[in-house]
Order: sequence, then C-alpha cells, then structure tokens
Amino acid sequence: SMQTKAVLFVVCLLCLIVWSSQLPSQLPSRVAGTAHCCLRSAVVRGDSADVGYSLRKSQHSPLRIRGGAGDGESEGEPKKVSLLDELKTNLSWNPADHPSGVHWALCVVLNLYVAFGAPLASYIPVLKDLALSRKPKKEIRVTKADLERIQREALRKEQDEEFEKSLLEDKVKAKAEKKQQELEEAADKAAQEEADAKSSVLDGYRARVEEAKSKLTPEPDAGPGVVVLRLRCPDGLQLTRRFRTDGEVAGIYHYLDVERCSKAETAADPDEAKMALANEEYSLVSTRPKLSLDDKTATIASAGVTTSCALMVKPVAREG
Repeated sequence: SMQTKAVLFVVCLLCLIVWSSQLPSQLPSRVAGTAHCCLRSAVVRGDSADVGYSLRKSQHSPLRIRGGAGDGESEGEPKKVSLLDELKTNLSWNPADHPSGVHWALCVVLNLYVAFGAPLASYIPVLKDLALSRKPKKEIRVTKADLERIQREALRKEQDEEFEKSLLEDKVKAKAEKKQQELEEAADKAAQEEADAKSSVLDGYRARVEEAKSKLTPEPDAGPGVVVLRLRCPDGLQLTRRFRTDGEVAGIYHYLDVERCSKAETAADPDEAKMALANEEYSLVSTRPKLSLDDKTATIASAGVTTSCALMVKPVAREG
C-alpha cells in the first residue's frame, strides 16, 4: 500500500541520516583548503616539481602547519562538525540555508518525521535525540480569566496561611494563658494552705496560753517555802517572780508562756512573733546549782530548787 511505501521510504532516509551523521559536513571544503595550502607552499619554495605531489598527498593526509606543537592537531585546522550536529541546529525549510541539496532534503524529511510523531524514535537513541532537538516548544498562553483565577488562588492561599497562622498563635496564647492561670491557682492554693496552717498554729498557741492563764496561781508573798526565780529568755526578756517550793514546775512554764505572749502582742508583727513562740519548744536549766527542770509534774523543791536562783530558757529542737 501507499502508506507502507511511505513508511519504508522514511525509514530508509532516517537510516541514511544515522549513517551520514558520523561524517564531517565540511569535508569538501577542508580538502580544498588543504590543497590550496600545499600548492602555495610549493610555489613559495620555488619547487614547481613538487606541486603535483603535494596536491596528491593533501587528498590523503590532513594539513599540518610548520612550527606547530608536535604531531597534534594544528590551530589552523577547522573543527569537525558532524551532519548530526548541523541537523540539530539548522531547522530551516529554506534550501538557501543549507550547504547542499542533500542536506536540505534530509532536513525536510526529518521535519516531516517529527511532524508525524517520530515513530520508532524511542528505540533508536540517535533518532530520539534528533526528534527532541527539533520538537517545537509549546507556548503557554494565559488568558485574562486564567490570570484572574491564578490571582484568586494565590489570594485564597495567602488568606488560608494567615488563618492557620492566626489559629496557631491563638492556640499558643491560650496555652500560655492556661499555664499562667494554673500557676496562679497553684500559688493561691499554696498561699491559702499556708495561711490555714498558720491560723491553725496560732489558734493552738492561743489556746495553750489561755490554758496557762487559767492554771497560773497568784504570786505568793515572801516567806518560808517561797523562792524568787529570775527567768532569762533567748530574746533578751528577763522576768522575776516568787514561787512556792511545793508548787509544780509546770507553774513556771505557765508563767513564761503568759508573759512571753504578752510581749509578742507589742511586737511590730504580733502574728509572726506568736508563730515563732508557737513553734518553739524549751526547757528550764540552771548553772548554779546545775539543774534541768524537764519534769513539769514534779514540785519545784523536788526538782532541786530550794533557794532563790536564776533559770535560763533553753530552746529544744523538735523531734522529727
């Protein structure tokens, strides 16, 4: 059929292109240039007999310029350009733009081959390279509606990013506020617990002082069985009072608690002063004679105090 013949013709031409792509496209011009140079050298030397030999030799050997670097390719020799490279760069349909009719015909066939979709090009690397180099680039035309759509999408994307950023900032802010609120609540709770504990301690101390007042007996008059005791406290308070020797040692402690509480009432911060007294445990000791009045149920005389003396208030560390 006609289609089969056309395909076979195109395939033959393509095979010709592949074969001829390895040949230099400027071979005739190079030969002519080489012959001209050889002829000119012979004429300059005056050796007319060597002109024919030089022409014959130039057809089979490349031109070498005297004074060059060794046997390498000289700088005056034109660079080899294959037919394949020219077909990649020259896409013109005009015969005047091609060095020969064969070159133009190959270019036309190649253009038609690409226009028909370049069949079998994927199986032949050279044809695939030629097809890709001659494939026209598609121009992307953007209409006004497309431009407006792109602008709307960009604006919507920007708004979405700003919205997400705002949501993230709100979440971070809410998390920080929640954490700050939790810290404040914890601080308030701790302060309330501390205040409750302090109030409980003060209530217990006040109850202890009131009990001491109720159990404290009046100060006796001087006479037999009565001793004068001087009491020295760590805060510098000094007290003097008469006690009966047959009275309990607890009476001395009751007297100290009442008097020290009365002094705390006159402090700059009564509650703090009372808290210090409430958290303090103490005992009464004497250096002359050396005594320690720890048993509060014993009588003053049985504890060793039979004459007037001085007793010091000695703080005792709490157990546990």
